[in-house]
Formats: sequence, C-alpha cells, structure tokens
Amino acid sequence: MKTIVILLLCFSVFADLKAQQLRDVTLIQSYGDDFVNIAHSDHGILFAGRYGGTGVVVGGDSIYPSNGLGDMFIGLMNESLSDIIWIRSIGGYNNPSDLEGCFVAAVSDDGFYVSGRFGGPYSIDAHQALVRGGEDAFLAKFDYSGNCLWLKSAGGVMNDRGGPAVLTADNKILWMVYGENSGTIDTFNVSKGGYLVTLDIDGSVLAVRDHFTTSVRFYSMAIQGSSIYCSGQTENDSSAFGSIQWVGNNMQDIVLAKCDLNGNPIWARQLVSGRSGSGACELEVDDEGSLYVTGGYYDSLSVDGNRVTGSNSEDVFVARFDSNGTNLWLINGASRYSWGFGLNMDTDSTFYVIGRFSDTLTMGIHQLFSSSSGSLFISRFRIDGECMGSSAFANSSGYSVTFDISGFPIISGAFYDSIQVQGITYTSWGQRDAFIGRMDKITGIANEARMDGNGLVIYANPNDGSFRIRVPASVPTLEGARLSVYDSKGALVEQFIIDSHTEVPIVRLHNAMPGQYILRLEQDGRVFSGRLIVK
Repeated sequence: MKTIVILLLCFSVFADLKAQQLRDVTLIQSYGDDFVNIAHSDHGILFAGRYGGTGVVVGGDSIYPSNGLGDMFIGLMNESLSDIIWIRSIGGYNNPSDLEGCFVAAVSDDGFYVSGRFGGPYSIDAHQALVRGGEDAFLAKFDYSGNCLWLKSAGGVMNDRGGPAVLTADNKILWMVYGENSGTIDTFNVSKGGYLVTLDIDGSVLAVRDHFTTSVRFYSMAIQGSSIYCSGQTENDSSAFGSIQWVGNNMQDIVLAKCDLNGNPIWARQLVSGRSGSGACELEVDDEGSLYVTGGYYDSLSVDGNRVTGSNSEDVFVARFDSNGTNLWLINGASRYSWGFGLNMDTDSTFYVIGRFSDTLTMGIHQLFSSSSGSLFISRFRIDGECMGSSAFANSSGYSVTFDISGFPIISGAFYDSIQVQGITYTSWGQRDAFIGRMDKITGIANEARMDGNGLVIYANPNDGSFRIRVPASVPTLEGARLSVYDSKGALVEQFIIDSHTEVPIVRLHNAMPGQYILRLEQDGRVFSGRLIVK
C-alpha cells in the first residue's frame, strides 16, 4: 500500500464537529494520594473519597485539614459542576499504617449513604463510632446539607472493610462487610469473612447474615426486584458463597453471585483466569435481570465456553450474563496493563465503562494509545457487546462514571504529573490528584468527527481514503512531529517526520484495503492518536 501525506497550511477549524472532550473539571489536590467516587442525586452530584497528607484543596481555593495522616471527604456539586455546594472532612485520627477511604454507597430521597473504613478514634458530628482495632468498617447516613444522621461501625481486632450497599423497596439497607477476623456489629457477633447486614433507615441493625462469604470480597452490589447481584473476587484458593464452594489454583479469581434479600444463595459463578490477581470491580443489572460487569484479569479468562487471552500482565474485561448466571458475551481490551473500575447503565440499551490502561487498548474496532505513564479510558457499549466508541486521557486513571440530567457522562479519576483539559495544563501536587469532570457523549455516529485517544479529530471518517487531521489547540505547531499509520493488527504501515509548520495535514491512503487503521502522532514525548476507517 502506498501512503501519501499532504501537508497543508490551513488555519480554518471545524468548529461544528462533535468530539468526546473532558471539560468542567474540578481538582482535588493534596500532597499525598487522592481518590474520589461520584454518584448522581436529585440535589446534584455527590462525591466522596480520600486524600493524603495534612490537608486538601478542592476547586483551588479551600483547605480542609486532616485529622490524621490523610483523611476522608464528602461533598455535593451542582449539576453544571460550576459550584461546590458544600464539602467536609469526615476522617478519623488514623495511624500512618491505616489507610482510610470511603465512597457513596447508596442514594435515597431523604439522604445518602457512605461506606468505608477508618482507623483510630472516629466520630462524625455527635455520632461516635466504636473502635475495635486495626481498620474498622463504617456506614453513615447524611442529609443533603452534609449533616450526619447516624453512624454505624463494624469489625474486630484486625482490618475490616465496609463494602457496597443497596436500598430495598421496603426502606431497608443491605450492607456488606468483610472482616479479616471475627468481630461484632452492635450486639451481633460475626465470623471472619463476609457478612450481610440489614438495617432500617434510622440505622438500627435488624439482622446479620453471618458466613455470607468465606474468603470472598464483594466490591459491587445491585438490586433488581427481590434479588441481589454481587461481583468481586476470592481471597483464597478455597472459598465459598454460602453453601456454594470453590477450590481452584488461584488465590484471587473473579466471582459473580445472586441471592435473595435475606442473603440466601441462588447461584454463584467463579470465572477462572490464568493467574491469580483477577477481580470484578463494578456490576450493573438491567430490568430483565441481565448483568453487566467489568474488572481485570491476568493471562486468560474463561466462562461458559467463551475465552479471552491477554499478555502476562493485567487486561480489562467486560461481560454480560443473564439472570441465571449464564455468560452471553465476554470481551477484553487486548492490552498489557489495563483494568475496568467503573460501569454505569446509560439507557436500557447502552452503558459506559471507565478505567485505565497502558500501551494500547482495543475495544471492538476502537483502538487507543496511551501516554508513557498510563491513560484513562472511557468506552460506551451496546448491550449486545458492540463498542460504540472510546476516548482516552493521558497521565490519568478513571474510577467512576455517572450522568447529569441531560445524559452527559460525569467522570471521576486521578492524574499523575500533569493533564491538559481544553488547552489548560493542570499539575499534580502529590502522588496522584483527583478530579471530577464532564465529557461529551460517545454517540457512535459514523460520519461525525472522531476524537479517539488523546485528542486527534479525523474528518470525514469513514471515507474512501482521504482524511483531514486536526490536533488539539495545545499543540502550536506540528514541526518535528512523527506521524505513523498502523493496520488493525498493530503492524506499522508507514511513518513520516513532519518538517513544516503545518496546521491541518491530510492523510490519503491509496490502494488501501477497506478496514480500520490507526494514526499516531508523537511530538516531544506527547502522543495523540485516532482511527481511520477506509470504506
């Protein structure tokens, strides 16, 4: 195939072109390691997370001190992400070895619920937690002004983790806790492992399902009708969900499970991976009871005759199961270092997945290239497994995704070193700084401009082989840039060094076979990419 690159001095901009861009960003910065999770409510966008060091700056102008070495925070933003309505610290006086953290576990009309772990003496407003030792689990309810309505703690002398929670139709809260040793919650004794706690909306413990799991931690939970669906990972090569037991070669493998509202098992599945370390992070369920789940695996992943293989490192997976636990489809990212952290249903027929990757990531026909330190990815899927599109943002990881009232994705993540958003460079203070932002919808419309990877717009796409390329405004000139074209298998087709002050190059592929090609632009350590589709 002969490739001709025509470099034109063209200063016009396709201003009407749509692309997936990150905007309306709020930074959460400390001199430590920061994390934030988000959830939508009728009152705005809720957020919760942790920060390192002795204080945190949110939105650039407010300092919230830490009670210990690092702390937790919660807050509420308006729908436009232009204003933080309120924010507060909620951490305990933890020891340096205790890593506190929290997330928004559930949302209701009269308040929201935060689950997590704390270390040392711990209180929120007038509510005091019982300290048992190590890190203890907690669940707290807040009103939409940030006032704590009640606080419940659980655990033993070793470390415990507050897990996901769901609300039932009869106003009960089902909360999962995982303990490394036996312990208590209120007057109930609990064994080592996972247990399911039932509370009323005032925080009173109604029941505890002990031995809910043995060496299985659930990270996500969803409710549909009278059933609960769970996803997580095993913690030992011998593990159990109630009376359902597994014995395998790996300490950590992916687990999916279904039970009734009392915690009685209905079914459970263990997805076997090639090497220990695999896990399922986020799960959603639709009205038909189908499950959608993402996470990561090592080497290979097999279920119901479907199998994906990756490198010797970690790779993201996305899968759908029916209400009986049968796998309907399974796909991977064909990446060396990737993981899916967040998943959220957009409509009854599409959903988004967010995470991080290094090197390359391929979802269907959509391929992304990462910066050297890794990149955030977000992909939109139809429920049949077709990927509608993907976008990446350099030097960052994606944690969670929700939607505003207009259906635009709002994402949370963290970045390293620096990121560029709408031509503005943001620099990290510590190890990782967290952020919340909004992005355009991934539409999957074939003939609109596409911004894949870290910022290239390619137009018209697809066509017979002639493509205009527009790079972000943060790149003042293309002089000295390297332009590479790859086929769908990643093989290099052509490579050029741009030696003029070109603003908008045109790539023409003559005698090219129909299919997808990847365009990669490299300049001064920055990488931009996009895809070319030849009809």
